[in-house]
Amino acid sequence: MSSKVIWQGSTSPILYIYEFLGVFVLSLIFQKYVGGYVFLWALPVSLYLYFKARSMKYIFSDTEIYFSPSIGDEETMIVKLEEIKAIQIVDRQPWKFLRLGTILFITNPDEDWAPCMKSIKEPHRLANLVRSRAQAIGATHITIETI
Repeated sequence: MSSKVIWQGSTSPILYIYEFLGVFVLSLIFQKYVGGYVFLWALPVSLYLYFKARSMKYIFSDTEIYFSPSIGDEETMIVKLEEIKAIQIVDRQPWKFLRLGTILFITNPDEDWAPCMKSIKEPHRLANLVRSRAQAIGATHITIETI
């Protein structure tokens, strides 16, 4: 990445809050009915989820957004700012309460998937920053929609 870095961050481990709770409940059930140290399996699973979330890194520069591969995913993605057609922010509970959200960058409206930054702090501020920088380098009108 030869451009100036404007923002960089990673996914919050809270992305997997339901998985953490599920692992905890299952470990308690196994502990009650099986006994022993069966609950110890919850530790490596929880650590895997934590490090998987923290390994999702994003770098927003003045010309592109870089998406690093996470644990279990080898794909690196780079989205040029001028290719962005629209930005969608997924703003739901419980993450909204913690000021976390997911930002989708729509580059091709006909595709069923879009590159995204998952569980990012202050997604509205970052989406506005991306839009203003993309428009400064020549992108057409970019809308921001909260879903």
